[in-house]
Amino acid sequence: ALCYGNLGDHKTAIKYLEKCRKHVHGNEHLDSNLLMQYRFAGKTKKAIKLLNDKIEKDPNNVKDLAFLGGCYAEAINYKKACKYLNRALEIDPDFDFAKIDLASIYQFSNQSEKAWPLYEARFKVYDQCKYWKGLFDEKKEWNGKDDLSGKRIILHSEQGSGDIIHFVRYVKMIRSMGATVILHCWDS
Repeated sequence: ALCYGNLGDHKTAIKYLEKCRKHVHGNEHLDSNLLMQYRFAGKTKKAIKLLNDKIEKDPNNVKDLAFLGGCYAEAINYKKACKYLNRALEIDPDFDFAKIDLASIYQFSNQSEKAWPLYEARFKVYDQCKYWKGLFDEKKEWNGKDDLSGKRIILHSEQGSGDIIHFVRYVKMIRSMGATVILHCWDS
């Protein structure tokens, strides 16, 4: 099933995962994979129904609450998405995946001041962000206020090409503050 899912054939992946569920009950790993395939297949309503059923049985399952919040966000029901993501964070304030999804919702809702602090959790979740965080001394991270005269600052790519193009506009501003700028991104 997962091989089919990785090939993008989510319909076949769902078929095999559903078949497996008839024989294996209550397997969290199996259920999570099935829910993920439903999301990838664009069957968010089906994932929401399954998650609501699971949460009815275990209302404090942080992963399911956060996953349900993510599904509601995909369905553009931000009110319900926030409800479930905040509930997950009430139970486990360190559940970083919920913070990232909640940050996205706040961004979509023009609430950047709430979004950015939560989005910092990406440095604990995404491998590339972990890499950057481990590569440089956190104490040297620019706080956006200190004088940059004579300093070197690296702007590194973290997301997709669109984000790089968006953020490269800050090179000129940082240089005007007296810093030497090193831009790290893909050749393209």
